[in-house]
Amino acid sequence: MLAALGIALLLALSLLATPVAIVGVLKKDSDWSGRLRLYWLFGLVRIRVRPRQQRRRRTVRWWSRPRGKRPGKRQPQMRRLIRLLRSPGFLRRLLRLLRDLMRALGPRRVKTRFVIGMNDPADTGFIAALLAPLRVWLTRPDGSEPSAVSIDISPDFSGPRLHGYTCASLRFTPLRLIALCLGFALSPTVIRAARTLATRHRLTSDDR
Repeated sequence: MLAALGIALLLALSLLATPVAIVGVLKKDSDWSGRLRLYWLFGLVRIRVRPRQQRRRRTVRWWSRPRGKRPGKRQPQMRRLIRLLRSPGFLRRLLRLLRDLMRALGPRRVKTRFVIGMNDPADTGFIAALLAPLRVWLTRPDGSEPSAVSIDISPDFSGPRLHGYTCASLRFTPLRLIALCLGFALSPTVIRAARTLATRHRLTSDDR
């Protein structure tokens, strides 16, 4: 029994250690569209993915709702997210994870162009301030070679807006990505921030 489990674990680790290549394009105009191709086991496994075309219907997106008419559950979630991002050291640790993930993905080419606008200009400014250091960090890797990553996310303070595209050619090892995500989730900074957020949420629920 133990031998079978050991062989299965070894096989799983071997598969996860095999590089994966992904080539894809994602666009956002009135609806999302794009295509994705995945190559695994040195090209023996090939998968093509296309997003399903959704029916066009009049819906009010969460970024376009008036400030006073957002769903009741959305505001507590946004408050918890902001508290989590403002926890000591959490944002820096999150940016470090994103930088490590980008390096582990081995981007041969990544090009992103998006325009984002919210109904509230303050929310648009918050998103722009949050993405500004991330853009600089990702587009300036170590070394003298030019970056393969080109990211341009522009804020639009005139009103709700979301359109653009991203195209990427990546090559990565799944086992390395799993190790990076586990290291982030089990880091003292993230655990401390999660405990603080859970304690505040429990105290708030008790007061109600």
